[in-house]
Amino acid sequence: MASGGAELATVSADGPPDPAALGARRPDDLSRPASVQPGEYPVVLGPAAVAAALEALRRIPHGGGHRVAAPNVNLSDSPRFPSTLPRSYDAEGMPRQPSPLIQDGVTVASPPPGRAEAVGGPAVLDHLVLVGGGAADIAELAAPIDEGLYLPTLLTVRGWSTAVAEPVLIRDGALLDQDTMSVRLALDVFALLKAVQALTSTQWTIPTGDRSARTAGATVCPAMRVGGGLRVL
Repeated sequence: MASGGAELATVSADGPPDPAALGARRPDDLSRPASVQPGEYPVVLGPAAVAAALEALRRIPHGGGHRVAAPNVNLSDSPRFPSTLPRSYDAEGMPRQPSPLIQDGVTVASPPPGRAEAVGGPAVLDHLVLVGGGAADIAELAAPIDEGLYLPTLLTVRGWSTAVAEPVLIRDGALLDQDTMSVRLALDVFALLKAVQALTSTQWTIPTGDRSARTAGATVCPAMRVGGGLRVL
C-alpha cells in the first residue's frame, strides 16, 4: 500500500460530488470539518486537474533526448486527434502536423510552430494528447493508497508553480464522503510527470480557458495517480 509523508487531520463535512460512483465510503464521525496538514501525499488527479497541470507544457520548449517523465508518460501535440478541437491548419493556412513531445518519458522533439502570432509570445500548443494507461477508473487509482488525496480539479496560479484545490481524502484505498477546506499546493510539473504511477484507460477532452475560437485549445488526457510533484503548503 502506498502511504503519504504527512498526516491527514479531520476537521467539517458534507461530501465530494458523486462519491458513490467513485467507491467512496463515509467516515464514522462527520461532526468535524476536514483539513489537510502540510506535506507531500500520494495523489490521484482527475482529468481536469491533469489538464491544468499540463498547461505549463504549452509554453515550455522541449529539447530531444531528456528524461522528464515516468516511462508510462506519452504526450504529443496532435491537431488531427478526433477528440481535440478541429484546427488542422496554422495561421498561414498550412496543414498542422502531429508532433510527439514525450515518448516513454523522454523528450523527442521541439514544439512545432504553434499560435505564437495569436498570443504575442512563444509558440503555444493547441492539442495536447496524453496517452492513457490500464486503470479502469478513479477508484482503481485510489485503491493502493493508505492515506492520500484526490484532486478533481486544480486551479493553477503564479506561472504554474502554485495551485489551489479542494481535495477529497483517501484512506485505506477509499475516497471519503467528506468535505475539506481548500488547500494551496506547490506544483512542479516535471516532478509530477516523473512520479506518475498509473493512468486510466479512458481519456477526457478538457478545453482551455481561452474565450476566442481562434486561440482556444484542448487537452485530451486520462486521470492519473502520482507519488510526488505536488506538496500541500
